[in-house]
Amino acid sequence: MKQLKIFLGLLVAILTTQPVAASDYLTFLTPERGFSEVTSFNDFIAEANYYYLIAPDEDHSLLVGIGSYEAKPSWAGNDTKALRYVAANEQQLLHTANYFTIEKSGSCIGLRNVAYASDLMQTHDNAGFMYVNTFTDMSLDEWSQLTPTYQDGYWLLESGKYPLSGGNIYSGYLGPWNNNVAEGEAIALNRKNTAGDEAGHYRFFRIAKSDFLKLIRQYLQTASASTPVDATGLITNPSFETGDGTGWTFIGKEEGNAEFAVRSDYSMTGKEGHFLFNAYQWWASNLAISQTVKKVPSGIYELKAVVATWENREAYATVNGTTVTATGRGADEGIEVTIPINVGSDGLLSITIGSTGQWWLDGHNGENQTFFKADDIRLTCQGLYLDGIALPLPNDNVTPLAAGQWYYYDVDYHTQYLLRGNITDMVWSADGSRLVADITTQAAERHLTFEVGRVYFKTTQSGATLSIEAEKEVEESSFTAVARGRSRL
Repeated sequence: MKQLKIFLGLLVAILTTQPVAASDYLTFLTPERGFSEVTSFNDFIAEANYYYLIAPDEDHSLLVGIGSYEAKPSWAGNDTKALRYVAANEQQLLHTANYFTIEKSGSCIGLRNVAYASDLMQTHDNAGFMYVNTFTDMSLDEWSQLTPTYQDGYWLLESGKYPLSGGNIYSGYLGPWNNNVAEGEAIALNRKNTAGDEAGHYRFFRIAKSDFLKLIRQYLQTASASTPVDATGLITNPSFETGDGTGWTFIGKEEGNAEFAVRSDYSMTGKEGHFLFNAYQWWASNLAISQTVKKVPSGIYELKAVVATWENREAYATVNGTTVTATGRGADEGIEVTIPINVGSDGLLSITIGSTGQWWLDGHNGENQTFFKADDIRLTCQGLYLDGIALPLPNDNVTPLAAGQWYYYDVDYHTQYLLRGNITDMVWSADGSRLVADITTQAAERHLTFEVGRVYFKTTQSGATLSIEAEKEVEESSFTAVARGRSRL
């Protein structure tokens, strides 16, 4: 029952409203949420444990993310993605498609999108868009180098290989494709002027990966059945766009089996991005991929995935003990499966997707083979249990409690307890296993009798403190002792 470390450190500001429209990004890219603005080249830390948001200085209601690639050249894949302006709101903070990691080479940087991490964002002589490269090496090269210059509170991003001073046809600055900074507009690397709307003026904000995950968990507190919250960011590599099996464990794979891998050259309806997972093997009783996500706030979730297998064969998805099967419609026809999920107090989300060995043809006694495809795995939260949002009570009567935040205290003995600190406008509850919307509360009093288990406290007072200690004799089977603080008898 105890989870003393599950949410330590989640003391950033609680998101309490469901965003529906764009807002000024400066109001939510705050230090309290883990964001810091990058104003020096040395602040671009080329490590995967930092994510970067890019925001246009021309319009604070927008961010830079990626979207579909229009009018793409013939060599570009069907799922090539382009840099685009997206609306700035708190919901966008949950999507890895709006975050980038930074790679450095001398005075140049490269942008690798977090959701589509197999390739750097690049331009090319056949296209003005920046896009996810699907045909060259993953490393930083001439088509992905950018030279950042900080001036007047924003960054200019010039082609690192072809600076404007060189007069090359490919030279230019990153900026809006149609000289229009607006939601949905694409971004190119061929702007020729540094003034006006041509060269884009960008600001970079950095957040540690751990703080990004805290942000998702915290925002889940706003989830309900009518307003579910996207929690896919808790899953590592949910659409295999790293180009490999990062985050996943392969079950049943034999060495040297190239058909048990992430593939970019295979198709499936419902496929998301450029990559999918494909497994095919003879003599396999079961093939599957699995991932266990830890520290997921307890609550009600739903997982969707797209799978495929041969006609009339079965693929399956199992999440936290619930299994859903899909009857195949052909090797390239994707089928969406939906699994309702209950995440308990252990905070574990265990995902397995696969297929079992099946007969190849009648008359081939003992010969079987297994095949499935999987992609576009998505997770939404439809409500948290009280236990899923509460933090451990500091219980020192010194540490200030955050107003509106639930805290929990584990009761060892059924007895009367003394509450010290400011309990004005403080409530308590024992409904940890109920959805937050369904809990009942009582006003906190200086002396309260608690049953063994976990109790929860919340205050509306800013800076209030609280400590709890047993103050009466505790009867334990055949002996009686005086309970003092949190000591066990």
